[in-house]
Amino acid sequence: MIQLSRKQEKIAALLMQGYSNLEIAKELHQPERTVKGYLGKMFDMFDINDGYKRVKLAIALYRRERENVASKAEGQQASID
Repeated sequence: MIQLSRKQEKIAALLMQGYSNLEIAKELHQPERTVKGYLGKMFDMFDINDGYKRVKLAIALYRRERENVASKAEGQQASID
């Protein structure tokens, strides 16, 4: 199983939200070149070398982010009850 670092997960989450490389760099206070490097490594890790595979990765990460948000919302609701 491939493990992403916290920074890679954050970059992937921002990418899924539609952020450009430059916007991600500004959000993380990193040079854009650094963000591109992280993305390149992530694409290599997942053997993503074409646009179709990049879209599939984005969809998978989006679903994972939605599940995380739903879990947090359920936890907050349970603590209110």
